[in-house]
Amino acid sequence: MPTPRELPQIFKDRVVVFDGAMGSVLHERGITHSRPFEELNLTSPYLVCQVHAEYIQAGADAIETNTFAANRFMLARYGLEDKVTELNSTGAKLARSVAGSSIIVAGSIGPLGVRLAPIGNVTPDDIRSAVSEQVKGLVDGGVDLILLETQNDLDLVCYMLDSIVENCELPIICQFAIGADLTTSSGDTLDDIVVRLSDYPVSAIGFNCSIGPEQTIRAVQGLREICNLPISAQPNSGFPANVDGRTLFISGAGYFAERGVEIVEAGASIVGGCCGTSPAHIEALASRVKTLSRLAPARARAPRRREAVVSAEKCERSPLLRKMTGGFVTVEVTPPKDTNCTALIEKLRPLVDAGISAIDVTDNPMASMHMSAIAFAHIVKEQLGIATILHLTCRDLNLLGMHSALLGAAALGIDGILALTGDPASVGDYPGATSVFDVTSDGLAKIINSLNCGLDYVGKEIGQPTNFAIGAAFNPVADDMEKEIIRLGKKRESGADFLMTQPVFDIEALKTAVTKLPRDWRPPILVGVIPLRSSRHAEFLHNEVPGINIPGHIREKLASADGDAAKRIGIEYAREIYLAARENFGGVYFMPPFNNYDAVREVIVGSC
Repeated sequence: MPTPRELPQIFKDRVVVFDGAMGSVLHERGITHSRPFEELNLTSPYLVCQVHAEYIQAGADAIETNTFAANRFMLARYGLEDKVTELNSTGAKLARSVAGSSIIVAGSIGPLGVRLAPIGNVTPDDIRSAVSEQVKGLVDGGVDLILLETQNDLDLVCYMLDSIVENCELPIICQFAIGADLTTSSGDTLDDIVVRLSDYPVSAIGFNCSIGPEQTIRAVQGLREICNLPISAQPNSGFPANVDGRTLFISGAGYFAERGVEIVEAGASIVGGCCGTSPAHIEALASRVKTLSRLAPARARAPRRREAVVSAEKCERSPLLRKMTGGFVTVEVTPPKDTNCTALIEKLRPLVDAGISAIDVTDNPMASMHMSAIAFAHIVKEQLGIATILHLTCRDLNLLGMHSALLGAAALGIDGILALTGDPASVGDYPGATSVFDVTSDGLAKIINSLNCGLDYVGKEIGQPTNFAIGAAFNPVADDMEKEIIRLGKKRESGADFLMTQPVFDIEALKTAVTKLPRDWRPPILVGVIPLRSSRHAEFLHNEVPGINIPGHIREKLASADGDAAKRIGIEYAREIYLAARENFGGVYFMPPFNNYDAVREVIVGSC
């Protein structure tokens, strides 16, 4: 077998056949997705070795370790984050034990399943550290090269490569998952990939997963035009079908092999299979391509270096934002639990008549099921003729759904978005539901800001921009105010236009907190106001709800009053905060206690 140092030249000299899918074969043999396939390295090593052996028998020159998702982030979902090194080392040793000295062993590293801040919550150092764990395990287990596969974010890949280069001197193959438009889901083009990877000692560049053989031919042709490195291609067998609840790939081995020949003729010298492929596919492929000669590089042009993207200015300042100048009043409303909005709309009408500026609509608060917040906000705007601020959480929508929801909200005339993390589904009506959290609240604000500039989050133009006012939460009585200010700084960087506070009961404490904001940033602040209803209500908020601090003298006064007297005290304090907020800040954000909108109207009307 050639040494690792000789592999880059071999990839240039001849066609090398890699194996096919590991997960698809294991799934076909009854292994479910309830646990990571990589755990089988420890619990059922004979199954893993059996698949390796079948691929070698089918004619594969190289096999990949069963370590695709064996990184700390993916394994943490199963409580296995402390097994990273062991799973990678064992996976490599299993592959080596079957491969012997005649077959190449590629150490598989798949996508990490995370996104960089502010869209996600990991840093470049987190990425480098996580990859370092995998690489050390793979090298310890005896792999011949490192295979980065199914990658979809070029920025992340570069940080991963930093770590690989720092921790080993093995050859590196870098494969991306691309779509029919020949870009990754993060918007990286073939030109971007070639340009960025030219800074690293990569031995081959290519594709795997996401597309089938037909589209892979186009991808290889496009890459050969701009790249002198060997090209790898490991497509899916085709597109999957759902049959009786099972995901099946129906493309046969013969078709796969025929297209494999065309992939080599298009310029690939490393070929194999991904999802839906089996030893039968690789056997058919190997029998057809091993006798072919590798097509020499024929770079027709230099890859185009993308110009740095400069954030565009928003088309115009949001009309809603221009209104936040002291007299602005918004009232929080939770949509109904059924399809009947009539009663709730009628309860809100007197508030509109009293002169409020907007209604903000919650998004399944406490993970409890309600009508779509977007739909209800649209109904409010249509029937009451008032601006709406949508609370949008990161809990229920993935990155794709988030973009669609925001475009839909803009089309329906929603004026502002309060970007929130959201309560996890586990605390709500359906605790078994999945909490998505593809992005953080800062990331959501950044996406909205990009849409306001006419771009999606990866920088692709969308056409007509949105024009949302972007809100962020602010806790002026946080236990660690320094950390809260740092968080606000991140929200500012992400595009936040205005802030909405937790309920405030001490206006001087709020004024003090605001002085800690950067001097060049004084966004409109909507001060949270909640009319207290009783001593019990006050004690509950003070003791059980994070971020709410009710001064002792208010709680003592409520404790000495009962019934209507306590309600009047609550109204008086709310009115005091309301008037001070109108005078000193951007406006007021009412949170009606127990959906008591009359209490809010009483505060407003009594202050005129």
